[in-house]
Amino acid sequence: MIKKTNRKLNILISSVGKRVELVQILKKTMKPHNIKGKVIGIDVSKTAPALYFCDSHYIVHRCDSKYFINDIIEIANNEEIDIIVPTIDTELPYFATHKHHIESKTISKIIISDIEVIETFYSKNETYKFFKSIGLQVPKVYSIKDKIKNFPIIIKPDKGSSAHGIHVLKNKSEFENFLKGNNPEFIQEFIEGKEITVDILTDFKGKLISVCMRERIRIRDGEVQIGKTVYDEKILKMIKKLCKTVKFVGGSTVQIIKNETDYYFIECNPRFGGGLPFAIYAGANHWEYLIKRFFEESVKIQLGTNYKKNKIFSRYDQTIEVK
Repeated sequence: MIKKTNRKLNILISSVGKRVELVQILKKTMKPHNIKGKVIGIDVSKTAPALYFCDSHYIVHRCDSKYFINDIIEIANNEEIDIIVPTIDTELPYFATHKHHIESKTISKIIISDIEVIETFYSKNETYKFFKSIGLQVPKVYSIKDKIKNFPIIIKPDKGSSAHGIHVLKNKSEFENFLKGNNPEFIQEFIEGKEITVDILTDFKGKLISVCMRERIRIRDGEVQIGKTVYDEKILKMIKKLCKTVKFVGGSTVQIIKNETDYYFIECNPRFGGGLPFAIYAGANHWEYLIKRFFEESVKIQLGTNYKKNKIFSRYDQTIEVK
């Protein structure tokens, strides 16, 4: 942490991609708090539109390259980065593994949970086993050797994101045809119901600060396009239980399917979700809370009380010239 009197904050967003709103929100959040600083974006491709909304940007190697960590350290030192924000699942293990090394070579603080947390929730199978172990309800998981009688089922890669490689199979015939050319890594009962995303914010010590729930009404490429803020006391109770068991750091999202009788925990992403602007526009400004904690300022714990309910938000695309 830095002293309150030093109101300077440079933030690096990794794999900034299409996160234009995240960049804009960060800039807007810092201004009224008299914070001087910049938002720096990095990506592997110059076609990432959010790069051009940052104060400065860099093209870096892929996260699985041996040069990636050196890229991060060099940029962090050149730009005097205070906070590094990983944004995609594939890069989380690299940042978590090299967190102490990066922080020892820079003044930066990486907003990321410990590697044990990252590894658990990076795997669909491990996520399922963990949720089940702490008493949270989960859809049934099948082995490829099981004689599956109840359809539909959903098939996913064990480690994947953005809805890539997901297939919903309606009957035994579709499943048998799928098996002819594929070896499924994760087979799960398909649950009909409302899909609820819970945006969670914990501070640097893992203390739960804020929770915002939103129903995903329409999804495109794994990210919410239309959503509505909601609140459910039973979900809050389960999220509290989860956060007492797991030390999350920064933003995380939990996906839950709610039907007429039950709540099923589907997955958890220990990073800020792509739909976080929905929560912020509704009043739960997780970035403002985290910035305050960075400056060692007190933040009121607000678990569902800090945002407007039943607000519908819709996202849209915008075209820019790649330079």
